Amino acid sequence: MNRPPPDSPIDIRALVLYDFHQRRGAKKSYNTYEEMCDAMGKGVIAFKNYKYWFKQYSKEKDRDLPIPDIRLCILSDVINGKSAENSFDDLCNAFKNHKIDKEDHGYWYKQFENGHLFTRKTFSDLPEDVIIEIVGKCDLQSYWNLRNVSHGLQIIVDQSKLPIRNIKVEGIDGQVYAVQLNCVPSMNFYQKSLGDCDYMQATFKVLEVALNNAKLRLETLYIANWNYCRRPTKKSEGLINLFNSLNHKIHVKKCLIQLNHEEGIESILKCLKLGDFEELTLEDDQDNGKWALDIGTIITLNQWKQEKHVKIEKLIFTPIEHFFHFTSFHIHILSLEIEDLIKLTELKMSAAPAMSIYESPFAQSDKTDAILVVEGKKLHVSKAVLSFHSDYFDILFNGDFKEKSMQEISIEDVTFEDFAAVLSLIYPKPIKPTSSYH
Repeated sequence: MNRPPPDSPIDIRALVLYDFHQRRGAKKSYNTYEEMCDAMGKGVIAFKNYKYWFKQYSKEKDRDLPIPDIRLCILSDVINGKSAENSFDDLCNAFKNHKIDKEDHGYWYKQFENGHLFTRKTFSDLPEDVIIEIVGKCDLQSYWNLRNVSHGLQIIVDQSKLPIRNIKVEGIDGQVYAVQLNCVPSMNFYQKSLGDCDYMQATFKVLEVALNNAKLRLETLYIANWNYCRRPTKKSEGLINLFNSLNHKIHVKKCLIQLNHEEGIESILKCLKLGDFEELTLEDDQDNGKWALDIGTIITLNQWKQEKHVKIEKLIFTPIEHFFHFTSFHIHILSLEIEDLIKLTELKMSAAPAMSIYESPFAQSDKTDAILVVEGKKLHVSKAVLSFHSDYFDILFNGDFKEKSMQEISIEDVTFEDFAAVLSLIYPKPIKPTSSYH
């Protein structure tokens, strides 16, 4: 018995059923078959073999079988000069037991009409700037799904802004066993079930991908690792090494750390970007008693010096003068000298510190009616002044955007100093260069 070649690119069954419904005989159907094979650069089977299968498949005309691949039927209509509308109507009549998608039909008709045959465009074929714009509008799950499409797409996605505002990391003896992104467990982003060992590795990988994104902007970063050793162990080096390996600073406003060794706390704090970081909490690590925490090195960090609020749930012996610059602090100490108490009271009752040269031109006044926030710092501006001098701000303040009604508008991907310096050129009292500005 003759059979169609197993690697035949033509679904002969679909073509026969379609031609039979249009009252075409085996010879006319074979002629169309030859033209399609020629267009595709494929060989044909002999007419006697085709005629055999034409007779066999014609018997299925009244049976409710699964719909065949009708793309070849669309190609035959294009070859025979049939219009798209007539092609769609004839296909619906021929395969009346099945719903033909009009949009899909129109796509393939146009593809074949333009000579593109079966090369369907994929998401990865889109221009890079279009992909970046799409990724920027994705939710977290969609973001992770796109990373797994291809290596090239993964590179583009990892360079886009992550839709993550909060990260929570939990572990024991330095090994990360749970990561939450925006309160969603990291296991939601796995593409397959994992064993215990693979689960730990995949959890750490999710954290690694998130922290290595240079455009990550966090409200809170929570690191809890319960370890009864007061110094870093070999197991704990993985988490600490991850922070030490980052080639950028993490934008985060609030950081909560639950570690009992200073080295780990210091490594994390060094990774936080100045200007954004406002609040630090060093929590008790849930041991049987509160160990004293040595923060002697931590208080020398620039991150410590520029924080606004700190809360330490462990006993410390650090002189209280290292806390005088905070807007608020909550600490555990054994005693407080009366002189320190008096000095602390005087400091808190004194006038607010003078603004920097970048902040002073943008202080609040009766002439300002908008607030721009850059790296956590506020610039009070006049919408009318900025709109007059800048098309960008004219569209931002007066266009059909959500920022039009917002009291505070966040400006990202620029440093506060650079933005304030450029913005000041519009105002009557611009910032003048100094020896410290470069």
